[in-house]
Parts: sequence; C-alpha cells; structure tokens
Amino acid sequence: MPIPGASAALCALSAAGLPSDRFLFLGFPPRTPSQRRAWIESAASEPGTLVLYESGKRVTETLAAVSEVLGDERRVVVGRELTKRFETFLFGSAGDLSRRLREDEEQRLGELVILVEGAAGAVAGDLGEQARVLRLLAEELPLRQAAALGARLTGAKKNALYRLGLDLGLGQKE
Repeated sequence: MPIPGASAALCALSAAGLPSDRFLFLGFPPRTPSQRRAWIESAASEPGTLVLYESGKRVTETLAAVSEVLGDERRVVVGRELTKRFETFLFGSAGDLSRRLREDEEQRLGELVILVEGAAGAVAGDLGEQARVLRLLAEELPLRQAAALGARLTGAKKNALYRLGLDLGLGQKE
C-alpha cells in the first residue's frame, strides 16, 4: 500500500512495481480517438514509465489505444482509488486490462491512474536507426510511403514513423 501523498501519480508509481527512476507524467489523454492515438504515439519511445490519469468512462478506450499503438508487450498497471478504502491495483497488458475493466464496471469507479512501462532500451536506442532509414526512404518517396516501408523494415509502428518524419521535417514532398 502506498503512503498517502500530494499526488496520485507518485503514489501509483511507488507501488506499481514498474521502474520509477525515470517517468513522464502525461496528464489526461485527449478525448477523441485519433488525437488520443497521436498523443500516445508521441510518447512511444520514452524510456521512462508513462503516467497518465483517465476517467472511468474512457479508461477502456484509452487502454485499447495504448494496446493498439504500443502493442501488448509492455507491462501496464491501473491504480484505482489510491490511499482510500477501495484501493485497487490491476496488472497486465493494456489489451487485457481494457477487456477486464470493460467487464467489471465497479473497477472503473473512482480516480484512475494508468502506468505504462517505458520503451525498452533497445526500442529507445532504435530511434536513431529508424530516423536514418526514414530519411533515406523519404529522399525517394512521399513521407506516407516512406513510413509504411520503414515500418516493414524496422518493425516500428507506421504511425510512429510518420510522426517521426513530420518531427524531422520530412513531410514537405506530400
């Protein structure tokens, strides 16, 4: 049980069993599905634990988006009603937790904190290689095609590579 503190995010982080030496607090995700996916993609390569808040009404959709964007390889923890009588921690993959919470309405009540394991060292380190591949492909192809082909070559998510290309200023050909 975490010790009560000024922040639900820090309480959850102290008790979740995920790395806490580095974390990124993201706050509440956007409400629209496309903006939510883009928001998650923007933090995909973060090596630290991702910490976000979500309402019980949208938690299953947010976890499904985490599963879609990041896959189900990362560990996820949902903390509910921290430091209160009905405090609960649920552990699993984003897809698994989305299904479990969809089936159990009671677990969606109260204040919720979602923690997502950060990108593995290899994934975070691959960002330079992904950028190199994307730059080479974007010299000959429009960014959308370069991202699709780059995803096949590197194993990265197509949307994440497209966003990386935009961040690198490679989208001028389209």
